[in-house]
Amino acid sequence: MTPDTPQPKASIATSILARIAGEQITPTPRYSFVLREGFLVSLVLFTILLGTLAVAVILFIFMSANYALYEATHSNFTTFLFDVLPALWVLAFILLTVLFRTQLRLVKNGYRYSAAHIIIGSLTLSCLGGFLLHGLGFGYALDQFLGKQVSMYMSMEKMERAMWQMPAAGRLVGFSALIKDIEGTPNNHTDTIFIDTVGTTWILETTELDDKDEAFLQSGQVVRLLGTSTAPGFFHTCGVFAWMFGDDWGKGRHEMEQERQRFEIKLKFHQDRLEASAGMMVLPPDNTMICAHLDMMKVR
Repeated sequence: MTPDTPQPKASIATSILARIAGEQITPTPRYSFVLREGFLVSLVLFTILLGTLAVAVILFIFMSANYALYEATHSNFTTFLFDVLPALWVLAFILLTVLFRTQLRLVKNGYRYSAAHIIIGSLTLSCLGGFLLHGLGFGYALDQFLGKQVSMYMSMEKMERAMWQMPAAGRLVGFSALIKDIEGTPNNHTDTIFIDTVGTTWILETTELDDKDEAFLQSGQVVRLLGTSTAPGFFHTCGVFAWMFGDDWGKGRHEMEQERQRFEIKLKFHQDRLEASAGMMVLPPDNTMICAHLDMMKVR
């Protein structure tokens, strides 16, 4: 064979085998791919589950906000909504949607789906599951559980309690301890002893309450009060409303709507009384017209 004779080229297969032997490459067991795929699928499903929980809590908070007595705590619904907006859950839902997209792309054949399809699919699954869980009361249960177990978590109940336990602003949360005649009270009226959530005792002036309000006070339930403090330890009560939280919580949309309607009727009643008395010079301290002069009881 002369120097000009071309040498036979090694086949591709021979080259690959030689490299495998030289670099001591060993095959990866099939089960490792199966485990990796299973882990990624589990992450995808777990992300959908967390997104579903986030939607359930968001729906619960927004439904509660829709029937809240926001006129008594805020100047308008927009400012109230910003206060109760579940920013943590909204942020978590956005992050989970992004995470879902990233994980699904790593799953076998996941690359076939566009980012838009993945995001729409994630939103659809989370929303459907969230509506179902909210309908079963799970959104409320999760919000309550986190509020009790995680001190830093601001549940809807904590927010409502913070907004309503403000005596200086004319709002109280608590329960009536007993009803009896107390000497020295206005008009010698039968007054209610009320204990708020921080343990302060109040003597309630109830001359402007209707039968429904009185029934709530005598029920022993935790309730919300609207009114104003007329003297140290005395609270002139303009409205009594059910407290929508607790271990025996069962308030659905119908009950919340009823409380909202009672509040609106009460606002209209006091507004009509104020307009009717415009030329009669009936002003506080007349304890039968105190509520009509309060800003919180005026229709906006």
